[in-house]
Amino acid sequence: GDSNLRRLAHERLQVLLDKGQQPERTYFNMGMLAMQDRDISKAEHYFRKTLQLKANFDAALFNLALVLYETNRPLEALPFLQKLNQKHLKGLVLLGNIYFNHMNNYTAAKQCYESILQQDPYHVPAMHNLCAVHYQLKELEAAELCLLRATTIAPKESYIQHHLELVREHRKKTTHKNTQKPSSTVAFCNKPDDDCISVTPINSSILRYSP
Repeated sequence: GDSNLRRLAHERLQVLLDKGQQPERTYFNMGMLAMQDRDISKAEHYFRKTLQLKANFDAALFNLALVLYETNRPLEALPFLQKLNQKHLKGLVLLGNIYFNHMNNYTAAKQCYESILQQDPYHVPAMHNLCAVHYQLKELEAAELCLLRATTIAPKESYIQHHLELVREHRKKTTHKNTQKPSSTVAFCNKPDDDCISVTPINSSILRYSP
């Protein structure tokens, strides 16, 4: 079975490690095997060992950040994501979501999503999350226009249509006074989740990255 194959792969990697052959790559591959086995502590250990040997190993930086994020340590993940190459789109998605969900730093989140869209204008999660940033900053017209564009790119995504309807409803109810732009640390949405626009959740099985 797959578990036996992974055990065999781990044994072979250990042989390579004992011989001192490409230790940073070997540690990284051992970390990936540990992730497949859902052994989070081992995965974290091996990715950290990788980075001790090669500090700019993008795949190890990202996967260590993902492990930390999945174990409810998003702020510990932050410095590893900040070291990534700015062309690492999955890293930018995760970084933006941490800024948005855990730090209420919508300006920094916006920069992440805009950077993704500059490289991939049809990146639906980044586009939707940028719309969510506009919403949190009370930029309701921008949020509506953003969501309209998102619906043209991903017409089958019902959550985008739902959020577009929420924005339109808020625009109808909002007066000029409370549409003034707040500081980037003030959240607009304090209602139950169904009435809020949040960023697209992280799907770790899609995000995991191996070069």
